[in-house]
Amino acid sequence: CLAISLLVWPALAETSAPRGLNDQYLLAVADYFEVAYEDVLSQTAIFTTEEIPVLFYLAQRANVSVARVIELKGKDQSWAETASRLDVNATHFYVTVTGEIKSSTFAPIFQKYSSTPEQNWRKLELSDDEIVNLVNLRVMYSQYDYSAYEVMAFRDTDKSWATVNKLVAEAKSEYLKKEKEKKD
Repeated sequence: CLAISLLVWPALAETSAPRGLNDQYLLAVADYFEVAYEDVLSQTAIFTTEEIPVLFYLAQRANVSVARVIELKGKDQSWAETASRLDVNATHFYVTVTGEIKSSTFAPIFQKYSSTPEQNWRKLELSDDEIVNLVNLRVMYSQYDYSAYEVMAFRDTDKSWATVNKLVAEAKSEYLKKEKEKKD
């Protein structure tokens, strides 16, 4: 998975797909959820680019089709309402991290969790932005096997998730290059 994501730019050069940050991001999302890039790309007509991982996460988590999530979400439902209808709650969005979270984006989210007994997490109310951020955090740090704290720091620079994806991919690629040079 990681190798595919780190090689997405050359792959795009050989296709007729549009080239850009969103394409690299959507390819990483497709790779993470093990679905075809075209399936992810087709959702951009309905959802913002940054919401697409939430769509696929809910489908995967609830073990339903993407079409079913779209049907339940409709035009007027929030992601939280849609998740609730799929019996997915704040417990399922939680990302396990240890230590102090200094991120201005994520500290308030994790404060909600830390100030609530774990057995009550399912009752936590998350905003759409919080859900989008938590799902994208999960995708980025898992996809690239990269520090969740570094991903949070990139997000705090007020970058789009597509830009965060690019920064994480570049940082991981540079790290792997240095590790290879140490061995050689």
